[in-house]
Amino acid sequence: MKAALRISFLVSVIICCTITGFSQIIGKVEIVNEKLNQFQNIRDFCISQNNDEIYFTLQSPFQEISQIVSMKKLNGKWSDPN
Repeated sequence: MKAALRISFLVSVIICCTITGFSQIIGKVEIVNEKLNQFQNIRDFCISQNNDEIYFTLQSPFQEISQIVSMKKLNGKWSDPN
């Protein structure tokens, strides 16, 4: 019984790792906007299904600025942060 549970658990872990490992699509990484380099905490990123609109949060180093930012890609170039 214990051996069957161990094998079942091992198979489950292998399946989960395989699914997780191949669920990411490898794409091109590009610099969106140099103005964002002043912020150390850029996080909570999401992108539209068409890859032409992004939302994320940012915080300044001393946390005096904390906001949600959006940007749109028009004619192959990203807009300034809003």
